[in-house]
Parts: sequence; structure tokens; C-alpha cells
Amino acid sequence: MDEQTTRLDERMVVVETRLPAVEARLIVIDGRLGNVDSRLLMLEKDVGLLREDVAVIRSNYALREDVAVIRSNYVTKNDLSAMETRILKWFIGTGITLATLTFTAGYAVARMLH
Repeated sequence: MDEQTTRLDERMVVVETRLPAVEARLIVIDGRLGNVDSRLLMLEKDVGLLREDVAVIRSNYALREDVAVIRSNYVTKNDLSAMETRILKWFIGTGITLATLTFTAGYAVARMLH
């Protein structure tokens, strides 16, 4: 039993020498964990603000579906070509009409004077 007592005493000495280091580590850990509650509350508040911001962004800005609708209303090359053709026809028709009116007015004035 004397040998067992010696081993037990040696173990107690080891435990007693390591105990202050363990206590110091626990104090550091406790200090770090002491701020966890306040940091967690701040994090929850920030997440709530982010949710509100995302809701505003979703309600105010275009979504992919909105962009698809806008793109479906874009003018295509064929549309531009058709519009150009219509404008040219209108311009030529207006020019011919004005030339005819001018000629007719000139002819009428010339007949009146002679």
C-alpha cells in the first residue's frame, strides 16, 4: 500500500501543478463567452435588418421575370426595318404630293396671268 500511496501523491502533485493553468484557461474562456450573449443579440438584430433590406430590394427592383418582360418588348431589327420602310414611303408620298400641289398651283397661277 505504500507504493500506491506514493503514486497517488505523485498524481496529486501533477494535478496541483496543472490546476492553475487550467483555471487560467477557464477564466479566458469565460471572458470570451461572456460577450457571446450580447454579440448574439447584435447578430440577430443585424440579420433582421438584412431581411428588411432584402424585402425592400425585392419589392423595388426588377426581377428576372420583369427583365424577361422588358426584353420581350424590345424593338427587333425586323421592327426597325419595317418602320424605316414606312417612313420612307410616307416621305416619298409626301414629297410627290407636295410637288404635285406646287406644280398645280404654279400652273393655275400661270393660266390666270395669261
